[in-house]
Amino acid sequence: KLCSSLTNINIPFKIQNLESTFRECSNLSSISLTNNSELNTIGDYTFYKCAITSITIPSSVTSIGSYAFRECESLTNLQFQENSKLKTLGEYSFAHTSFSNIDLPNSIISIGESAFRACENLTSIIIPDGIETIESSVFYYCKALKSVELPNSLQSIGDHAFGYCDSLNTIDLPNSLTFIDYQAFEKCATLIAITIPKSVTQMSNFVFTDCTALESVNFENGSLLETLGNAVFSDCKILAKINFE
Repeated sequence: KLCSSLTNINIPFKIQNLESTFRECSNLSSISLTNNSELNTIGDYTFYKCAITSITIPSSVTSIGSYAFRECESLTNLQFQENSKLKTLGEYSFAHTSFSNIDLPNSIISIGESAFRACENLTSIIIPDGIETIESSVFYYCKALKSVELPNSLQSIGDHAFGYCDSLNTIDLPNSLTFIDYQAFEKCATLIAITIPKSVTQMSNFVFTDCTALESVNFENGSLLETLGNAVFSDCKILAKINFE
């Protein structure tokens, strides 16, 4: 921790857990992990504010903790070994990093809030099947995010989840979705149209506030919607059509 002169490290293959180990090692740019690594947990703050540019997560890792790679602003290449056992990403785990795309392992079942917050170069992502919730602010301020593929297991989208995703001009919501929380799509400045699946029963306040390019909203035939919050479409200045089929 705070070893500002450390520039590279080879992590022995027998190491199983790291936590806060290299926190704020501001010049640490190279991490070497062997293909046969037995690393199981990359814990909270492990590489927080390091200078690493590239890393491949060993297949043995099951958990990446909160803030583990937060503000690794030079991190442009993130890979996962084949047959990954990764299950969970902690809150803010990759916030404020610089990769443009990421292939998440299909083994993931939980992504913590703000996990990819302010990843301003991120352009596309596929959320693995099995994820049931997009937590609060997961993709908040991902200004270049243009392509998102959501799984058929998804049941809820948390508050501010896609807020300020300026490049997100379209997104397909799955038929498994039941709940969209507060300001989930606030200020998605290029979002043109959206279809709300019939499975959605609740939409909170200000879900699409300030989506200034939004022209049409379509609620699927047979909609089960029970609750429509306050000002869901506030300041959608060119919204001309809301259709309940």
